[in-house]
Amino acid sequence: MNKKNGSQCVGRIFASLKEAIRPTVMREIKMITNDDFDYLYAYITTGISGILILWVEKGMNPDTSVIEKSILAMVNKSRLQMAEEMPNIWAMK
Repeated sequence: MNKKNGSQCVGRIFASLKEAIRPTVMREIKMITNDDFDYLYAYITTGISGILILWVEKGMNPDTSVIEKSILAMVNKSRLQMAEEMPNIWAMK
């Protein structure tokens, strides 16, 4: 991965993972629909893509373990918050 092909590479990785993780997320977040999952997935993967592209542009610094921990913390927080908010979202539908 480099500055030139970084976003394409990341996009292909996320596209291949989408359907693999859908069943797990659908089980973990009660009341989530397929459309809700698609929006959540787009939100999370776009953010991760931005982080990875910025990381490459900054010379792949800091270490991958730092980036990994930061991304996982953000993803878990988003996932947990979505799980908490689904009843409120459904109430508005």
